[in-house]
Amino acid sequence: MKNVINYIFVFMSLSFMSCNEDNEVFQVDRPSNLTFTVDVVGETPEMPNGDGSGMVIIEATATGVVKYDFYINDTKRASTLDGKYTHTFEALGVNQNDIRVEAVGLSGGVSQQTRSISILREEDTTDGELIISGPLPGQALVWSDEFDGGSLDTSNWVFETGDLGVNNELQRYTDRSDNLVVEDGLLKITAKAEQLDGNAYTSARIKTQGKREFRFGTMEARIKLALGQGTWPAFWMLGANIDEVGWPVCGEIDIMEYVGRNPIRTYSNVFFPGNTGADNTTSRSLDVDGLDEGFHVFRAEWDTNKIVFKVDGVEYNTFTITDGLPFRDDFFFILNVAMGGDFGGTVSPDFTEATMEVDYVRVYQ
Repeated sequence: MKNVINYIFVFMSLSFMSCNEDNEVFQVDRPSNLTFTVDVVGETPEMPNGDGSGMVIIEATATGVVKYDFYINDTKRASTLDGKYTHTFEALGVNQNDIRVEAVGLSGGVSQQTRSISILREEDTTDGELIISGPLPGQALVWSDEFDGGSLDTSNWVFETGDLGVNNELQRYTDRSDNLVVEDGLLKITAKAEQLDGNAYTSARIKTQGKREFRFGTMEARIKLALGQGTWPAFWMLGANIDEVGWPVCGEIDIMEYVGRNPIRTYSNVFFPGNTGADNTTSRSLDVDGLDEGFHVFRAEWDTNKIVFKVDGVEYNTFTITDGLPFRDDFFFILNVAMGGDFGGTVSPDFTEATMEVDYVRVYQ
């Protein structure tokens, strides 16, 4: 028993602190000599981003380590004892991703290294039937914004600014370039932690109301989400008659909602009289491996009888339209990043900023 007690004492001492002869207290060293390699599967001089499988093989080594933790874009994915981990990125196209390895020592001390890589993930179809993006049979492109110019196209979009006073959200929307820019073929909406006119955060929100309004068709956007606890990015639609009849009589179609506290889950909803807030029975969610890793295609296939919601071609929510509901009228688009609020939740005290990037918005009819 004495040996066991001595062992426990020694272990506890190592776990927290050590003392020298002068009774000076100091922390036990973290693991040392941490290194790791990333093998992009299929990488060649001709294919520097890999063979399209999206797969990487990570191998780490360190001295004085008991386990290795692997993070992809700040989300923990695995822990291993041997320092080896294989990850498959799911975001389509070529995307930049951060890989962080943390070596954890006996005392809990941590050493870490981060590396950024570009990886190619090609579309994975099943007998050619899985449509990731593009028109359904018989449809054609009727409108799009590809965000290829150097500024927001005001023939398509208008800003909504100020504190809109909805959902207990914490941001003030602006039309500043600090919060919205169009560059590199992308629309970028950035939420920032900064005080402005009584709000703790700033962001941007744009809509096509009065510019571009649609009834039925396939509505889709390719989006890289704004990450971080407390973020609430969305791609959605409101009935064009909202100024006359108000909400929820006008109707609402949420093609994509996301909250940073759950980095691999996306949501879709519809709202109408009798189906709002706690009474909502239409909300569905989909967990997507790699949702936080890069661009994904969010779409709603909308006809006179139903709305089908998909992410990267995967169907996860179907809403049936019945007589008397407001989903056989014109709707307009909204893109925004909210902060906190009833759905966004508590914002991390470490939050500084997060950006939602939109490659395009397209309508097929």
